[in-house]
Amino acid sequence: MEIEFEETYGVKPLYRIKCPGRVNLIGGSIDYNGYGVLPMAIDLNIELLVVPTTQSRIEFQNCQPDKYKPSSMPLPSQWNGASPPQWFDYLLCGWKGVLEAIQQPPRGMLILVKGTIPPSSGLSSSSALVCAAALATLVLHTGHGFTSMHNK
Repeated sequence: MEIEFEETYGVKPLYRIKCPGRVNLIGGSIDYNGYGVLPMAIDLNIELLVVPTTQSRIEFQNCQPDKYKPSSMPLPSQWNGASPPQWFDYLLCGWKGVLEAIQQPPRGMLILVKGTIPPSSGLSSSSALVCAAALATLVLHTGHGFTSMHNK
């Protein structure tokens, strides 16, 4: 994956972020209605390689470009979601949530995505993508992980 990143962007990635898929042992999808569930992480995951850039845009590339088309977004952006969402909109959801929490201007970044979670399988591939993007955004903007947001 590192070689593909370097071939795509011409630089080495700075961070590797992995977020697992999950199954709900108890509760199914009732968490969408405010009820509790008992989730369990699984071995399948979403993996990001990321590096900041001085360019005023975010570039998204997937290891399966025939299935998930590359995209980019100029910065600053007033991205407010999309219907129906494209694969990279899940990345932007995590990105936007962190930027709203840390109150910093967006930095450009280059992202390569690889996933082993089958889409639409009920194993939370989209949630793993959102979480991975949130962590990537936080680390690139603050130099710290989620512990930096504890008790804020």
